[in-house]
Amino acid sequence: MPPNLDPLTYEEMIFIKEVPWKVKQVSTHSNETPLVAHRTQKQWQFMVERGLKHQDYIQIKPQSKFDFPILGEGPGCIVNIWFTFSSGLLSLRKYYSSWKIRKKVYLRIYFDNEETPSVDSPIGDFFGVGFGKYREFKSKYLEETSGGYVCRFPMPFQKNARIEINNASERDTVIFYGAITYRQYEKNFPHDPFFFHAKYREERPTSPKIPFKLLDAKGEGIYVGCVLNQENVKRSDGLKFLEGNTKFYVDGETSPSLEYTGTEDIFQGAWYYIGGAFSAPYHGCTVHSAWKKAGMLGFIRSSFRKNQVSQYRFHEYDAIPFKKSLLLFTHHGEFDEIVANQSSVTYYYARKPTQTNWEPLKKGEFPDEYYSNQSE
Repeated sequence: MPPNLDPLTYEEMIFIKEVPWKVKQVSTHSNETPLVAHRTQKQWQFMVERGLKHQDYIQIKPQSKFDFPILGEGPGCIVNIWFTFSSGLLSLRKYYSSWKIRKKVYLRIYFDNEETPSVDSPIGDFFGVGFGKYREFKSKYLEETSGGYVCRFPMPFQKNARIEINNASERDTVIFYGAITYRQYEKNFPHDPFFFHAKYREERPTSPKIPFKLLDAKGEGIYVGCVLNQENVKRSDGLKFLEGNTKFYVDGETSPSLEYTGTEDIFQGAWYYIGGAFSAPYHGCTVHSAWKKAGMLGFIRSSFRKNQVSQYRFHEYDAIPFKKSLLLFTHHGEFDEIVANQSSVTYYYARKPTQTNWEPLKKGEFPDEYYSNQSE
């Protein structure tokens, strides 16, 4: 019989399908608070009289955090995360415009008793949209749908997982609902898993002649995607920050094995996103402030205003494996001549141990034909 030449998706590499499992869940649902029935909820009164304790959400005060119950004691895999949150039930009218909660509340996930989180990001950016905005969009792995935030990246662990919601705001109390569904495996994995990682970083602003780093890792892993948010500093720069190429240097390469011409190209758009914002299973542009449907007039308008672009790309059949290292960066402008405010969330899987460097790139730290013959 000939060998199976069908390419494996990274999902098939991550999921441990040969081991039996049960499905379990942890959530914000609590049995610690007595049920209170408003006078309009007379049908609940008999439950109040019985002393039922019931609350579906938790309140996270400023400069405090909430820890979900520990997931598992033994091998498992997170398969679905659903959240929704607000700065208060009375502020739902500001749900789409309030940026504070999405930028000031952090999602952190720890695997196997680690002290450093594998997932560390503002909650809005992690779920695929930058600038503290809420945008309806659908993709295979992340979604924002009618007020809900959804993640379907599989996240395996050998011993346990801990999910922390950290409210770093100074004055806003967060009303938070959430449910995390996971597989609890009945025996140990046959091999060491690839652990999921998601890391937020920003540069406000970027440095001239220095590209924006998305990932610098040493170890064994699989790169599976990113969210990239860009904003011009000078109005006259328009959308020229999208002119930069994106480059992948795998296992110490001096020439990139993958290179995309123009930032919007790796996110599978073109012409500065001529059709405006969109979402697809593996790629999309969720925020595009220049125009809804472009044309010459829209292009001209964008050249004299502040522009924001938030875009995502997920890789499955085209996921990028690395055995020793991966350096990934994107230029802002053709030669990093456009100064911009940029932030990103990078998603990847890695076996332990893996070393990462999230500091901005410096001259001499990256191979690039743009600067290789340039004197100081």
